[in-house]
Amino acid sequence: SRGLGDVYKRQDCIINTIIGFFTGLSTGAGVVIAHSFGSGNDKALHRAVHTTIALTLVLSVVFTIAGLLLSPVFLQLMDTPEDVLPEASQYLRIYFAGISGLMLYNMGSGILRAVGDSRRPLYILMVCALGNIFFDLLFVIVFHAGVEGVAYATILSQWISAILVLVILTREKSSYRLIWKDLHIHKGTAMSIFRIGFPAGLQIAVTCLLYTSDAADEARSV
Repeated sequence: SRGLGDVYKRQDCIINTIIGFFTGLSTGAGVVIAHSFGSGNDKALHRAVHTTIALTLVLSVVFTIAGLLLSPVFLQLMDTPEDVLPEASQYLRIYFAGISGLMLYNMGSGILRAVGDSRRPLYILMVCALGNIFFDLLFVIVFHAGVEGVAYATILSQWISAILVLVILTREKSSYRLIWKDLHIHKGTAMSIFRIGFPAGLQIAVTCLLYTSDAADEARSV
């Protein structure tokens, strides 16, 4: 329906903006990790990998809390129609409750790509896409869960991809292996990640916000 389509467009605007920002931060982390890996500095590489994952966990908590509390505010600021506001708010709350899965996958796959492994992140992404399709069909067609079902399908598939990439990093034998007890935020490394990643993330986020917001407004005016 048109109402349901409007729900998705408004949600996409907010979600793509956040994903865009975090993609920029992932780029910053990738640059720092790739530099350490390329220079053969195992100590710096170990520090960069564990700072990246630790930062991701912290930011996941921040984004989750902010999303749960502010979802209705975001939608109202975007002039979301009142008749679809409850559905849109519910979808976003469910999505933000599981957004850490997306963030962990993005950063984990970014680590792998930074050390030259683009194959396994692609395989994991394919599993995520197939899982999303399966869960969409399960929740929407079998359980008749509607918009909430789509949200649950999304976060479940994202968490599957996050777990897979974290398992790969944990089982690695190389110097970029993830050792959970070594997780900490190294100030200098974190500053390097933000110095590179924040401007890129802000640019991508603003671009996504403008593009998807215009698309939603055009669709609404039709």
